[in-house]
Amino acid sequence: MDATVTSLSQARCSLTTLAYEKLEELIVTLKLKPDSSHSENNLQQLIGIGRTPVREALQRLSREGLVEILPRKGIKITQIDYEGGFLRVELARTLLALMARTSAVRATSEHKQAFADIATTFNQIAQNPDAGLFMQTDKILLNLLCEACHNEHICRAIALLAGEHRRIGYIHFQKHDDIGVYARMRASFATALTDGDPKAAEAIIHRRMDYIESFLKAKTLNNYN
Repeated sequence: MDATVTSLSQARCSLTTLAYEKLEELIVTLKLKPDSSHSENNLQQLIGIGRTPVREALQRLSREGLVEILPRKGIKITQIDYEGGFLRVELARTLLALMARTSAVRATSEHKQAFADIATTFNQIAQNPDAGLFMQTDKILLNLLCEACHNEHICRAIALLAGEHRRIGYIHFQKHDDIGVYARMRASFATALTDGDPKAAEAIIHRRMDYIESFLKAKTLNNYN
């Protein structure tokens, strides 16, 4: 009985994770548009996963600020807050810099090989820009970074910020032809982690966040003009 209960629990957790990943991808890539409203039933049908995993995934997305759960009214995809983005970048910069330093030092040989493979993929994207592949590979990179830093507390904190950063990044790609710039930066970052170079990895994080801040500043100014 205990083994059966454990097995069912693990299966539900797996479905919840899958539901979260599918819904997060749809939100981040704007297939579920900001400020749009949806029912739980519609979202279940959209991703082909049942009620309980979808409901649990939505709770997580709510904590991350990507959806708003409205009792008896449904689910609303949140609007993008460019002004608040500066505060998120400020926190993300600190967290990612710490993750970069610790991952460069603590990464296992298996982690380093995975970082090397990711660097190769990003270099390929730089040569042949593909926004969808970039978004998928960037998510893999963040997950691997969490594993390599061996600090679950940092990972929980960065998870609350990652989705909105990814959504803003996707919007940026739609308006600017610079996927190659981001891809080369990610490739250099993954290479620094492969080489076990904490200073280089952290420096690249700061360049990346500077680039994001410049975009947010321009977007905020345009909204006021």
